[in-house]
Amino acid sequence: MQPNNKAIKGKLFNQYIYFFLFIYIINLLYNIYFHQLTHIFIYCFLIILTTGIFSLNEKLKNSKSIRFILLFIMSLIVFYFDSYYSADAMVYIAYISIIATFPLLFDIVFDYKYIIALFFIFFVEILINIYTNYTLFYNQKLLFSEIRIRRINEVLQLFLCIVINIYFIYQLKIKQLDKIHIIEQNFLEKLPTSEEIENLYQLVIDKDPLFMEKFKFTYPFFEQKLLQLSPNMIISELEVCAFIKLKLTTKEIAYYSNSSIRSIEGKKYRIRKKLSLGSDIDLAVFIYNI
Repeated sequence: MQPNNKAIKGKLFNQYIYFFLFIYIINLLYNIYFHQLTHIFIYCFLIILTTGIFSLNEKLKNSKSIRFILLFIMSLIVFYFDSYYSADAMVYIAYISIIATFPLLFDIVFDYKYIIALFFIFFVEILINIYTNYTLFYNQKLLFSEIRIRRINEVLQLFLCIVINIYFIYQLKIKQLDKIHIIEQNFLEKLPTSEEIENLYQLVIDKDPLFMEKFKFTYPFFEQKLLQLSPNMIISELEVCAFIKLKLTTKEIAYYSNSSIRSIEGKKYRIRKKLSLGSDIDLAVFIYNI
């Protein structure tokens, strides 16, 4: 009984975009202050790109490929700034901020390929800067005060990112719990009432041909779950399972289905085989729990 994490994350994703937009605007103002024209263009591009995400439809927003590309672009920008300001500015800690987004943007279990690819990209980018001694884009005209402010900026951004991610993960868990609660409530509401069960028993006693139709209505998922476990189960075997669900004995099932006890025992044996039940598993208990 798991909630739809994709839908929940999709709703939080829009809020998350606002956070990145805020970070980019702060960095834009920072670079305007230091008259870094190239950096101003970079952050203007990021602001336009981030704003453009809001115009995407939900399918594209939830696309793992789109999210992978966005994080890849962010890593390239971190790679550039890391070299531009040198290792002293500690820009490389921005990779931690990107990694912190993984739990919200990806499913850690099913999207592991994207996550592994991003880790590999980060590793290569860091390795290139270390190998080139951070001289690939390094600006030798930088003042120490600029590097120091950039370092403070990166540390503050990391702290803010950690706080925001804790908040969003908390929100994700709360929404998941709310979703589970709603599912459980709906499930409880669909449980058959004692009156409905009594009606089924009466149909069995009357040997009413509408029994299976009424049973499916009362237990809407029972047959579906059985067929998922054993797609080759035939109608007469499904009917025996329905009788077992109502806690009828072999003798009662034989009487109400106009069959012999031996015939019902044979069907029970075939049902066990089709469900791949071991000798230590009670068929009746197994059926009750479906």
